[in-house]
Amino acid sequence: MPANMSNKVEYKLSLSIVLIYSSIIIFPAYGPILSLYVDQSSALLLSTLFLFSFSAGVFLLPKFTKALGGKLWRVISISAVILLLLFPSLEFFMQGFVMVLIGLFSSRVVLLWSINYLCENSSVSYGKFFTTILFQSYTLLYVFNAISPILNRAIAIFFPVTGFSLLFVVFGSTSKPVAKNMDLAHVPPLKYLFPIFLIYISAGITYSGIYPEIAKFAFYDRYYNVLPFLASLPIVFYVHKKRNVKTLLWIGISLLGFSFLFNIYELQLWNYLIVQTLLQAGWAFMNSFVWLFASDIARMNRNPFYFSSIIATFLLGASVGSAIYITLSGILPSINITFIGLLPILGVLVFTQTIPVNLKNDMENFESQSLNILTRREKEIFLMLLENMKNKDIAQSLNISPNTLKKHCGNIYRKLDVENKTELIKVYGYMKNAK
Repeated sequence: MPANMSNKVEYKLSLSIVLIYSSIIIFPAYGPILSLYVDQSSALLLSTLFLFSFSAGVFLLPKFTKALGGKLWRVISISAVILLLLFPSLEFFMQGFVMVLIGLFSSRVVLLWSINYLCENSSVSYGKFFTTILFQSYTLLYVFNAISPILNRAIAIFFPVTGFSLLFVVFGSTSKPVAKNMDLAHVPPLKYLFPIFLIYISAGITYSGIYPEIAKFAFYDRYYNVLPFLASLPIVFYVHKKRNVKTLLWIGISLLGFSFLFNIYELQLWNYLIVQTLLQAGWAFMNSFVWLFASDIARMNRNPFYFSSIIATFLLGASVGSAIYITLSGILPSINITFIGLLPILGVLVFTQTIPVNLKNDMENFESQSLNILTRREKEIFLMLLENMKNKDIAQSLNISPNTLKKHCGNIYRKLDVENKTELIKVYGYMKNAK
């Protein structure tokens, strides 16, 4: 039986974002393939440069470009892929230049993906959709962590090259206006961005400071590193389904806090296992929170830039965390660095009250902004339309004539600024899942 259109759209969206995210985490963002070509300190600097250029690209491209396409972007994309292929033979300065190009290329891809996601995706289960994306992406990371020591250095670079080349094929010729019905000139409120920024400052310090300390357990870490992350994702899905997005944040903060406390002891095998398990599980909850939160706020505000800018914020936080570690690592002992990594997590506790319990269930907030312009009868019809009920069934259920229903539907579409029932479900479909 062929897949219906929504399944095809979901598959296309998930496959493309897995390709984007996995290409980033296996190479330019602290990836195992990057570590094959440069030493630890150089890898840290290059990853920080990539993260910063990616974040800058997401925030600045909509401001300074009229369209996400054209000759300039084809030149940047092709140059990034070609220079990436030459990466092993380049000097450090040129490797940094490659990271900047890859960062800009990736930011454009994420912006385009977020537009496609908001415009095309209307009925998927968000918890399942994004936890599946994370599971697939980190499964690929696990594979490359495991096989990186036996990879031929002359061949390994072809894996990220292939990934970014496929992204160029998928998105390279795409050109979409950055301001057409999208309001891409504005970022989400600071009360949403700042907690995420703080969280991932801690992530940057973790990747830069704590993970290198466990290098003496490299054999175990090669096969264990990502396993707690993957094992936590089914729990993430269950918690999100039964509770809400904010619960993921609280659990993530708790797990990360405990991991930092165990890291104050001299690292032995016993506390390596505890620290790594808590860290990976904590970041599984945190990453899921960010992706789901970004999706919810983008859909509620009908603005794809909300999604991409929240993703950029967490990568920017990671780059700042790395920069903090680079600055302080020569001054402070490792135990003090551990506590510095814990401080942003504690700081998030101050700002958690600014984050709604669950945006997609925040009916009161939505009604105050949109549904209050509908009459009581129009609200009833609105909810039935979201269930994709046939007009005949709605009219019978409400005991009104088809012509009266047609008039009500026209008023609803006009007041909510949509063209028809299909667009209504695309824009406001999350409210059906929230009921």
